[in-house]
Amino acid sequence: MKKLVALLLAMLMLLGMLPVAALAAGTQPEADDNGVYQIGTAEELLWFAEAVNGGSTGISGVLTADINLKDVDWPGIGTSSNQFSGSFDGQGHTVTFAGSTWGLFARVMGSESKVAEIKNVNTAGSVKLAAIAANAGYVHISNCINRATISSDNSYLGSIVGKVNGITTAGNTRSDVLITQCGNEASISGGEHIGGIVGYSQTNTRVQECYNTGNIHGTANVGGLVGYLQGWTGTCEVKNSYNTGRVTGTTAVGGIIGNVQSGTAVTNCYAFVKLSISNEY
Repeated sequence: MKKLVALLLAMLMLLGMLPVAALAAGTQPEADDNGVYQIGTAEELLWFAEAVNGGSTGISGVLTADINLKDVDWPGIGTSSNQFSGSFDGQGHTVTFAGSTWGLFARVMGSESKVAEIKNVNTAGSVKLAAIAANAGYVHISNCINRATISSDNSYLGSIVGKVNGITTAGNTRSDVLITQCGNEASISGGEHIGGIVGYSQTNTRVQECYNTGNIHGTANVGGLVGYLQGWTGTCEVKNSYNTGRVTGTTAVGGIIGNVQSGTAVTNCYAFVKLSISNEY
């Protein structure tokens, strides 16, 4: 009898856990005739992240409403083994975070033949890594504005992209990252390679018609728009962009780029800022 009672109690406990598990798994959104998922709730955005992280890397989605992730254990979209390669359109809506490690995307990687696409999404609240994409390669990002405070001891922080990655072939790492008409309006604070738009890149990254008004703070390689930029492969440029936020750091600090190396062009940009630096570029 005691064994039977114990078994029944165990079954009741498992049944009581089912609703929580279902909620944690997210809710699948409807898709339109083109297979694009229509995302309007936090649970639906969580499902989208879990689908990508589970291997459906090429799916596409659009936001149909503002999303607040304060009650969600947010994993970020994309993992090291399953990087996002589809398209995502925020349609002008805002995703709000509440101190999560990841912003919207953890890892994004399209391909030379088909780049990933992220556009028209705004971010707010607070995160520990980049608000749009912590790691990204072969992606075009446009019309995104960050208003989420970014603060941690980590390096490679930027509002739009933290670190640009690529695909390595025959010893050369190549990528195609284009960031256009994006802005940062919040403070960013971290370690090395900190930028208002991009933290770090060494391959084919173009920042065009972007701005920063937030205060940017780090240790080394700290820039109002880009922390570290070097064109080992492809072209790196910052064009038609500006910064009005304060930039502070200890080494290699700049109003536009903290540390700029060969293979990089800066055209038609300005910074109207107060710098606290030991080396200016």
